[in-house]
Amino acid sequence: MLIPLKKFSLVLFTVILICFFLSWLNLTCNSKPYASFSRMELVTGTKVEQKRIFGSSKSKKVEPEPIAVGALVLAIIGIALNFVKKSKFNFASAIVGLAIFIALLILKSKIDSEVTNQGEGMVEASWLLGFWGALIISLVAVSLSGFLYIQNKKEQQSSFTQT
Repeated sequence: MLIPLKKFSLVLFTVILICFFLSWLNLTCNSKPYASFSRMELVTGTKVEQKRIFGSSKSKKVEPEPIAVGALVLAIIGIALNFVKKSKFNFASAIVGLAIFIALLILKSKIDSEVTNQGEGMVEASWLLGFWGALIISLVAVSLSGFLYIQNKKEQQSSFTQT
């Protein structure tokens, strides 16, 4: 029973990684679309065209976000840990999932704060499917990996007492 669940854990971390390529964040100014970012754009950095009042535009470079880079690396580590068959790696996988969850919350808080401060109340951030999917799936991955770790411990104890 635990082997299929271990494979499902691998699928969860893979889906988190896939969420990096979906839209994560929309910025609007006075309810008009201003910019949209995928998680990979937050990881690698990008350029945003700032439209001015008289039709001209100015390009602004958005630097890579270190927290987004960290979450990407953690997702890759989570996938790698699921290829290891030892039960102690289920615990490590749960810790990685929790770290992804916390990193995403910190990233959201940081960007929301920057948008509020730099946009002077005119720019709003709305978080999209890619972000919410990765956030929720990381919690499911924590729960599943923790469950697998506890079940493996119980099996080890029961086999130890039977011998």
